[in-house]
Amino acid sequence: MKLTDRSGIDRAFAVRGNCDDVLMAKNGLLTDTSYCNILLFDGIDWITPLQPLLTGVQREYLLHEKIIKFGEIHLKDLNNYKSLMLVNAMLVFNEDRSIFVSQIEN
Repeated sequence: MKLTDRSGIDRAFAVRGNCDDVLMAKNGLLTDTSYCNILLFDGIDWITPLQPLLTGVQREYLLHEKIIKFGEIHLKDLNNYKSLMLVNAMLVFNEDRSIFVSQIEN
């Protein structure tokens, strides 16, 4: 769990190099970053992973308000999405903060 045992997350974060954060996957499916839930825009809808490591407050609010939808986001399909946005209690949904998926370092 993200809150109780962050050792794996901390190891990934430690080797991020000059990147701000790490995008994590479990069993080939994207989950979240070290401190944020992820949203991906497919050109029509904003999608959040069905099984993140932590179901954050902002993510739950956006689902409740039907601003975003659940979906399985396969790592191999990341380039099929146009934009990515990170959300948490301090980073609210704002499309101006989204980044193009093509800008994400592998």
